[in-house]
Amino acid sequence: MNNYSETDLAQLHEELRTILKEIVRICSVLNIKCFVTGGTAIGAYYFQGFVKWDDDIDLGMKRDDYEKFMKEAPSIISKGFFIQCIKTEPNTPFYFIKVRKDHTLFVQQGFQDIEMHHGIFVDIFPYDNIPDNPVAAKVHTRLVQYLHGSFFRRQRKQAIVESMQFLPGWLAKHMATIRYAMLKAIPIKYLYWRLKAVSSLFNKKDCKYVDVIVSSVDRMPADSINHLARIKFEGIDVWAPKDLKGYLKNHYPKLKSPEMLESLWVNHAPYKISFSENKET
Repeated sequence: MNNYSETDLAQLHEELRTILKEIVRICSVLNIKCFVTGGTAIGAYYFQGFVKWDDDIDLGMKRDDYEKFMKEAPSIISKGFFIQCIKTEPNTPFYFIKVRKDHTLFVQQGFQDIEMHHGIFVDIFPYDNIPDNPVAAKVHTRLVQYLHGSFFRRQRKQAIVESMQFLPGWLAKHMATIRYAMLKAIPIKYLYWRLKAVSSLFNKKDCKYVDVIVSSVDRMPADSINHLARIKFEGIDVWAPKDLKGYLKNHYPKLKSPEMLESLWVNHAPYKISFSENKET
């Protein structure tokens, strides 16, 4: 587990609460729903709030709601917040939405050289249908992950070098330079469109399960997000997958009780954190 000072963590949690409240407000205006996932789902289930050393908030949306949020939220978001996505931030290396707080910094390790908004953030991930046939599901997942790799590495050359660690250092750098140049020749919005198109390939079909296909560890029954349940998180009314316990059991199979959390937890350990920056650079 990576440590923050108690003061920094408390202030970070307060900033995250502020962002979450704004997201909940926007979702109400747009008549869409987001739901807690990942470590936020753990916190909501066991504590109705943060796991004490957690340093982010993770939310999910069904693809249709996600696309509506991406399209319409930037025009109604309150002053002081920024919706970071491919439509608003051409340098983003993230395929998902980050709602960031202006005049703050939470610079993640490995991303400090990318010119983009680096404010404290809440993540929103799109959930898509996965085919019932296990072979088709495996092929679908592998293809989505390959396309995501192209999208991500186009924005971050070091990720290409890291993917070639099986080669001698000098050769990895040379090959990475060539691959990076090739990817840079492809418009980033085309790479994103291709990733989204394949990710959502089965969304018009009646499938039993959904997932954040890039990661392939958030699989849950489609019914769990078609019929969400109300839950409290830090005093804020939020939504959660209907079978939240089942989701957590699948996503965190080693987590048998809240007492085990400390031994399993890893947070972001930012390169730099600040709560009062004058600009987001």
